[in-house]
Amino acid sequence: MFVNHEYRLLKGLWVRFMDTDFATTRFVGLDFNDPSLDLDAIVRGFGATTVSPVDADEVRTVMAEAKDGQGPTVIFSNRER
Repeated sequence: MFVNHEYRLLKGLWVRFMDTDFATTRFVGLDFNDPSLDLDAIVRGFGATTVSPVDADEVRTVMAEAKDGQGPTVIFSNRER
């Protein structure tokens, strides 16, 4: 799961539909910061394991562990806005 703390896809669709741009558009309700969402807690509430690798080597390790593990695993990848 890519985490950028916003509904970036919906923002992009809105900008294209309205023929505007990101710099001049006010997006209401499309950011996860007021209030912030604890995605880790939400995912764990569904019984999944969560991990947040910080580099490519760790991603490979986490993917292998998730494949061999029991139950679902959600891998968070933080992205810059």
